[in-house]
Amino acid sequence: MKTGKEWTEEWFDRVWNHKDTDFIHDHLSPECVIAGLGVPARGPDGFLLFHQSMFEIFDDLRIEVTEQAEEGELVVGNARIIALHKASEKQVDFEFGYSVRWVDGVIQTAHNIVDYLSMCTQAGILEEDFLSRSLMA
Repeated sequence: MKTGKEWTEEWFDRVWNHKDTDFIHDHLSPECVIAGLGVPARGPDGFLLFHQSMFEIFDDLRIEVTEQAEEGELVVGNARIIALHKASEKQVDFEFGYSVRWVDGVIQTAHNIVDYLSMCTQAGILEEDFLSRSLMA
């Protein structure tokens, strides 16, 4: 039987690195609401909209898990997204934190904290000194 950490690593590899959308349907509860993506995604269909939009924005997207911890059904960790932002043609490399609750190989709850500010500055959407200028105003 797989551990939650193993399921999580497989999720990121298959769903993101290999674009395996069947894995989403097989391992994401229809009742699951994934928070922290900008708008909550409910169940496989809601998550697939987010998944598709990420591949519309980025080429060569891959996710690398950098650390994980597990207690019971809950897995928490950090990962990084490395991709090419299509509009700017700039490489981005930004981090996110996550928590996932697995029950019998199915995600029941998921929360993300994504460093979108870093992604936006790397892609050239925001100027690098955006935050310091905003705080000084």
